[in-house]
Amino acid sequence: MQKGLGSMTSITVDFGDGTAISYVNISSIDDGVKHVYSKVGIYQVSATATNTLGSDRVILYLHVSCQLEQVHLWAPSVVIKNKAVNLTTVLRPSNVGTPVVTLVGVKSFTFSKEGSHTVTVQASVGNIVHEDQITLAVYDMSMVTGINEEQLLVTVLPGLPTTAEIFIVPEKKPRDGGMDEKWAHLDQLSQVLLSALNQDLIQFTLKPGVQVNVYATQLSPGYLPSHTAIKLSDEAPRVF
Repeated sequence: MQKGLGSMTSITVDFGDGTAISYVNISSIDDGVKHVYSKVGIYQVSATATNTLGSDRVILYLHVSCQLEQVHLWAPSVVIKNKAVNLTTVLRPSNVGTPVVTLVGVKSFTFSKEGSHTVTVQASVGNIVHEDQITLAVYDMSMVTGINEEQLLVTVLPGLPTTAEIFIVPEKKPRDGGMDEKWAHLDQLSQVLLSALNQDLIQFTLKPGVQVNVYATQLSPGYLPSHTAIKLSDEAPRVF
């Protein structure tokens, strides 16, 4: 550019993401051009300068990346043996380019052994590696169906759709180990029952052709050890 034409030269910068800015003269951008990209990717950036002598255009390609800040692994804390459960990986932020993840998205997995199982997920972008892990308690389904009937208090509420409340009450016969073990056992039963409800594992046949699924709608505290509101839904049309 010839000397003295800076104030007479306008410039337009296209950042390749749908944003373009025009400057009346080059002298107004002595400190450089700044722009913030909201998404990762490869952008074609162009700058076009125009004055009385004509115009000129230059193009460059800009690779915008983002640092991975966190990886989160989600799964139910209590699952049923030999029943598929979804393990979900969430990256934050989600637009981090092409990370390497040991468990991508949502994966269905079945645990064949009871007990505590630790699941670990790792995600990396470049030299940055993040990790998260959770511990799941795996129980046999018989723990749900084997709850003593005397410990279950069910109240069916009026109206449609049909809803009910389930309370798990302490055993009449004291358990060895004192109050702490008793409350821990009740909490364990409620978690297993709630997990079974959330996974659509509790159902029964109301009549031929009408299958009723029972699932939890909310868990709320009450004066009894466990209080779970449930809803009954039939897959076949109702006949009135």
